Order: sequence, then structure tokens, then C-alpha cells
Amino acid sequence: MNLIKNLTFATLALGLVFQAPAKQAANSSPLRLTFEKSFAGGGPAGYLFHFAGSFDGDLTGTLFTGVRVLEPVDRKGNILHLEADYVFSDAHGNYLFTASVAGNSNAHTGKAVLVGEVSGGAYDGAQVHVEFDDLGGGTYRGTVRVMHAGGH
Repeated sequence: MNLIKNLTFATLALGLVFQAPAKQAANSSPLRLTFEKSFAGGGPAGYLFHFAGSFDGDLTGTLFTGVRVLEPVDRKGNILHLEADYVFSDAHGNYLFTASVAGNSNAHTGKAVLVGEVSGGAYDGAQVHVEFDDLGGGTYRGTVRVMHAGGH
């Protein structure tokens, strides 16, 4: 009888162990956002220049992008290293979170890839991946993925 109880308990425990990762995986899918932003001028304090725009996808709202560092990586200046803060607010202007990212943009392809993490607000500490394309005229369109954001 004890053997049956122990086997039943072990079977239930294994079932829970194997179900937990499936539930965890469902809760850890990335937050996906698409954005469009346009050059908005110099500053403010702490930034060389900034962009204003909007985003939608899993959330909707307004986007402020402040560029902290912009420096050439190659001698011709075609590859630029940049560091920026992407500040997301909801449609009512309420602060959601800030993603601090860094990476390179390529003037030949008009594409950029930036990585970093959420440095404040919801999803604090989550990894962030940003890709964007230069549409010309100071306008950019791209995507943001916030990893393991599901449980927040």
C-alpha cells in the first residue's frame, strides 16, 4: 500500500514539475512593440539629441528616445555606436518603463541593432532587443522586444 502511495505521489510530483516549465514559458513570452519616431531636436539635459514617436503592439503609447552617445566606429563614419534611453509612456502620458540600450547603426543598410535592459519602471531588469530602419528625413521605424516580461 505504501508503495502505491509513494508511486502515486511521485507521479503527481513529476506531473507538476513538467507542467511548471510549460506555464512558465507561457508567462515569459517577450513583450513585443513596434514604433515610429522622428528627430525632435537637441537635448534635453543628459542627451545629445532626442526623438519623439509612438508605439503599439502588446502596449500602446508614446515614445521618447534620448541619445546619450553617438560616435563613429569606422574611419569613414558609416558605422556608428550609439547609446540611448527609450522611455515608454501609455496613451495617457503615464510612465511605463525605460529601456537603456547600446549598439551600432549602419549608414549603408540604414539598419541598427541595440541591446540592453529595462533600467526603470515595469519590467525592471528585463533584457531588451531593439532593431530599427532609417526611413529617411529623420524618421525611423522598428521593433522592441522585452524578454521575460510576461509575469509583470
